[in-house]
Amino acid sequence: MSATNASIGEPWSPEVVKAHEISILVIVGVFGILSTVLTGISLKNGWQVLNGKGFDIKKSKSYFINLIFIGSYLSPIFSRFFRSSLDYKYFQAVAHENITNSKIRVPTDITMSIYAISIFGMCMSLPIIMVIYKFSKIKEAYLPSVTKVRIILAMTILHLTVDIPSLICEYFYVDKFITEEPEVFVPMKSILAVIENVFAGISIIMVEVKSQSLQQLSLAERVMIMRFAFGGLVLYLISNTTRCTLTLLQAYKWRVIPTGCVIEDSVEGRYIANPFQSSCLNYAELALITFASLATVIAFVVLISNMIMYQRLNSYQEMARPSEPPEEPTTSRPRQSSSPSQCSI
Repeated sequence: MSATNASIGEPWSPEVVKAHEISILVIVGVFGILSTVLTGISLKNGWQVLNGKGFDIKKSKSYFINLIFIGSYLSPIFSRFFRSSLDYKYFQAVAHENITNSKIRVPTDITMSIYAISIFGMCMSLPIIMVIYKFSKIKEAYLPSVTKVRIILAMTILHLTVDIPSLICEYFYVDKFITEEPEVFVPMKSILAVIENVFAGISIIMVEVKSQSLQQLSLAERVMIMRFAFGGLVLYLISNTTRCTLTLLQAYKWRVIPTGCVIEDSVEGRYIANPFQSSCLNYAELALITFASLATVIAFVVLISNMIMYQRLNSYQEMARPSEPPEEPTTSRPRQSSSPSQCSI
């Protein structure tokens, strides 16, 4: 098959690439500074909520456990920001054409999509840290509770809206056409996605097992709120694991481009990546697309379910809070007479 430059877009000029790189660096600087400041304040708030203002060396074990709670609460901001920086590295590599096979060119609209994903991912770091900052003074945000449930679900949905498009664009148009050993950011991103997925699943399990508020919900409500979220994360974990495995095999073992995955560019004398032909997709890639699509659908189901049952969760949260014991009325003891009692005869 052949294609013209008009059908796949002209390559980006060095000036355009440089302008986009500067815009990303400006966004990284602005959002990075704001996120760092809010993260520091949130860390201070979390330490005071769980440990108080003093420091006692005898409570070192308690401090360490609480630090783990705070770390699990603050870790999404670091993960989101770091992974967005890796999206930027993908954009740089694709724009400069130094990651895929030299005879393969990524369509311009896909390059633009990778650029937009990196920008959107950077911008998402600020809403995430603002959610973290808002709840940083609430003890329930660090412990299994309805508040923790909402934070986890919100961050999971934000991650899925960025990561699934990133996964599709980067694997099918970039990783699949690598024929030489890539830079370290290529395997790093796919491995990091798997690790983050595992910890997110563990967090949801811990919340469901230990949250007293969730125990009050009916089975159907718990399925809609938590089991669906966990199921979506499992599906997304399968997608990430498949992508990681295929990327590592392509980059370090196979290093061949399957037949039917490219179309010829008759003008430049090169080939254009075209990975969604039926002859190009293998069973593992079909499974990757299927599980990623199902994870996206489940993410929106969980979002809608959480919005519908928002007030009901609030009611159970109020019920789960320990009520203060009522004050006993003050009763005066009978005064004893100082004179000896007289008995009547």
